[in-house]
Amino acid sequence: MDSAVSRIRVRPTRQGLYYLALTIGIFLAACSRQVNILLLIAGFAAGPWLFGWWMAWNNLRGLRVRRHLPRRVCAGDLLVGYFEIANRRGRRPRWSIRIEDTVRMVAPQDRGAGVAPAAVVSLARVTSGPQPHSESFQGRLTARGRYEWGPLRISTRFPFGLFEASRTIETRDSLVAYPRLGRLTRRWRERAHLDYEGRSRREMCHHRMSGDFFGLREWRSGDNPRFIHWRSSARHQELLVKEFDQPHNEDVTLLLALWSSKCPTVEDHHRVEEAISFVATVLDDICRKGGANTRLVISGEETISLAGPASPGLLDQALESLAVAVPTCQDPRPALQAAVRRLPSTPGAVILVTTYPAATANGHGGNGWSSIAPGRSVRVFDVSAGGLRDYFYCSPSEESAAPTQDSPSSYPGSEPKPAPRVTGSNAQRAGSEPPNRA
Repeated sequence: MDSAVSRIRVRPTRQGLYYLALTIGIFLAACSRQVNILLLIAGFAAGPWLFGWWMAWNNLRGLRVRRHLPRRVCAGDLLVGYFEIANRRGRRPRWSIRIEDTVRMVAPQDRGAGVAPAAVVSLARVTSGPQPHSESFQGRLTARGRYEWGPLRISTRFPFGLFEASRTIETRDSLVAYPRLGRLTRRWRERAHLDYEGRSRREMCHHRMSGDFFGLREWRSGDNPRFIHWRSSARHQELLVKEFDQPHNEDVTLLLALWSSKCPTVEDHHRVEEAISFVATVLDDICRKGGANTRLVISGEETISLAGPASPGLLDQALESLAVAVPTCQDPRPALQAAVRRLPSTPGAVILVTTYPAATANGHGGNGWSSIAPGRSVRVFDVSAGGLRDYFYCSPSEESAAPTQDSPSSYPGSEPKPAPRVTGSNAQRAGSEPPNRA
């Protein structure tokens, strides 16, 4: 994070210009009519003008502002950040400080790079001291992608509102808004369980209790004494041990083929976002359970391949790649097939999610996807044909359900070069404890 502080600039406000015009008018009237009382009034009126300029300039001296953003956030979820404001010059408090932050989307590039206000915070009083003041803000990033925050602008119109003193702090931060996560339906879980039946599974032996409680059975030589259920053993007059359902670790390969037309419509954009949200939700479900080797291949403008054991680290890498993924207008199958060939051929489920039209894919014979993973059964979810309706549900946010002027749509990419925004308000007063950084 680079930081540079500009010089303090003081400019008269509209009210200040009106006040100046009135003062000059009184002075000219006094000179033309030679009325001493008017000259005295003009002198008194010029005092607040000069004093207001010096006070506005001095009110920003010694202020330092730092921005704190959350480590991760999903599109549509509540984003809570806060500013740290430190007064390092003397003991005199600063009054009526206003902090403005801006945000712009830098990836994906097809969304445009609009700049919009992100957060506006007002502080009535900032006292000096070793501990900085904290002021929080909250809002929502309604679209996935990488956002760049900054620069910060602090300003004040204290004391009379005749002048506005401002200073720009060139501090930059980057935040990735992960794809929106939805919910997997019961039908998806039942279908996944049936697909895994009959496949080769890798059992993991644990020397501790793991899995769900299954039942009781009689003691066998080699059982762990800690698993003995003493109450049931006393009732049945024989040793009984607890038995647990051991989790099965199924390797999963997720393939995502992102396609849109050269002149994408709103429907094309919705299909792409739905496919990305579905893959992100499946990955989140797999990584929460853990234990399985997971592979992800994204075929769009760029081909991205990730592999590793299901873990929070892999989930972060996968969600970040999905957040900046851009669909291609070409046939995604050749690049996807080349990436799959480089993966090790291990048994496991292969799930393909595509926005490529089924009619176009079928034109090459078969179902169009039979050659992606030779010798392996591939489950194909065609988003263009509504293949996710029975397995996945993603509830739209409140802002996307009823977009207004202050509440942008959750699909900013459907309009040409929109300005992403974080809408929010203050959640703390100055001098309160900082919010949880997590």
